[in-house]
Amino acid sequence: MPEIILKKELKRKFGDLEKVFPEGSKYFVNWAGYRDLLKKEYCNEIKVEVAKKIKLKEKTKKIETLKK
Repeated sequence: MPEIILKKELKRKFGDLEKVFPEGSKYFVNWAGYRDLLKKEYCNEIKVEVAKKIKLKEKTKKIETLKK
């Protein structure tokens, strides 16, 4: 779930209750909600950092058998 910073005030209704999120507040949304708020220009696009690929060394162990 991405965390966004609101560019303008957002009002949400939950039944009879109304919640107001002020400008500049941090807000957690699901990805579908993020795309919807991005279209309506409530937030900026999130920059996703691509993880670096690392190469692991392969370790091999020699198994010595005892000769009798």
